Amino acid sequence: MARRKRLTKKQKAIAEEAIDIIPHAIRGFKRAYPGIESKLARIDSVSVAHVAIVMAARTYDPKKSKLTTYFTRAIHNWLLKEIDREKRLRYGSTERIPLALVESELDAEQWKEDLANAMLSLTDEQRQLVRARYFSAKTFEEMAKEFDCDRRTVRRRLMEVLSFLESLETPLDDLSESA
Repeated sequence: MARRKRLTKKQKAIAEEAIDIIPHAIRGFKRAYPGIESKLARIDSVSVAHVAIVMAARTYDPKKSKLTTYFTRAIHNWLLKEIDREKRLRYGSTERIPLALVESELDAEQWKEDLANAMLSLTDEQRQLVRARYFSAKTFEEMAKEFDCDRRTVRRRLMEVLSFLESLETPLDDLSESA
C-alpha cells in the first residue's frame, strides 16, 4: 500500500484555518439533508470532517475557489461517503432491518423527488438562492455579496421563495424553519 505524503507547511496552515468551519459545515449538512441527524449520530462526524480537511488541503487552490466553499463541500462529501459506508455495513449484516427504517428511507426518497420537482418551478435566480443557502451553507452576508444586494434583501427574497415552495403542498417545512 502506497504511503501518502505529509502535508506541506502551506497545506497545514490552510487545514488549520479550515478546521474553524467544521461546526458550520456540519450544521449546513444537517440543513441540506433534513432527517440526517440520526444517521450522523452513528458516525463521528467531527473526525470525518477532520479527515476531509486534511485530504482537501492537498488539492485546494485559492485561485479557483473560496476556502469556506471548498472545504464545506469536501466535508459534506466525506460525511455522505461515511454514512453510505456505514449503511452498507449495517444492511449487509444478518440483522433484520426494522420496517420503520425502510419507511423512513422511502419517505426521504419521496421528499427528494418532491423537492426536485418544486425546484423546477423556480426561476434561475431563485434556484441559485436556495442552492447557496441550503446546499452550499452560505451566510446571508456571503449571499449578499454574490447577488450584489444587501443581507435583508437576500433574506426577503429567500423567504418569498420558501413561501412559494410551501404553497406547492410539498413537504418543505424543514427549509422554512432554518431560514
